[in-house]
Amino acid sequence: MHTSTTALIWFHRDLRLADHPALDAALAECERVIPIYIHAPDEEAPWSPGSASNWWLHHSLAALQGKLQRAGSNLLITRGPTRQRLRDLVRQLGATHLFWNRRYEPAIRDRDRLIRQDLTNEGVICRRLPGDLLQEPAGLLTVQGTPYKVFTAYWRGVSERLHDLTPPRPPVEHLPTPPVTYPGIALESLELLPDHPWYRGFENIWQPGEAGAW
Repeated sequence: MHTSTTALIWFHRDLRLADHPALDAALAECERVIPIYIHAPDEEAPWSPGSASNWWLHHSLAALQGKLQRAGSNLLITRGPTRQRLRDLVRQLGATHLFWNRRYEPAIRDRDRLIRQDLTNEGVICRRLPGDLLQEPAGLLTVQGTPYKVFTAYWRGVSERLHDLTPPRPPVEHLPTPPVTYPGIALESLELLPDHPWYRGFENIWQPGEAGAW
């Protein structure tokens, strides 16, 4: 661990404390760790989330916020645009590092590349880690060096590597207390819950959050 270092750990859809490579790396490398979530659904077009996804997101963020608070931290929630918001947070919080788990959607991938360029130019150490897939796409190719087009052959290749996978990391139980000045907004201000409670039909059988995922 290096002193006088502050990491932003940027959560996306990976709203969990167990087996979270970006969070684990931030805790190992930095003195202070500030969890953040930036709401910017328009940046995911043409796959912007719908009402059911927003319902899931609200409760998953609430569950994550509760787990972080029990671990001694909190979740800084804010709105996009993401590139500008991250630059603002880096300056406001004195962040020296930014960690996040890699995403693969074309629009998000391009956005994250620009974010990395922006912040690297400002002296921030940016680290994207693989945290969502059994196998990174570029890490498993055919003998011709091209992506698989047939699932059966692809699964055979993945299965041969399962014994090399790193076991899931245990959940983080303690985080450094974040700064007192926390420039975030309330979860409710995102207005993710539908006005009409049509979701009552599945809320008792679909549990959002990390516990439901397990």
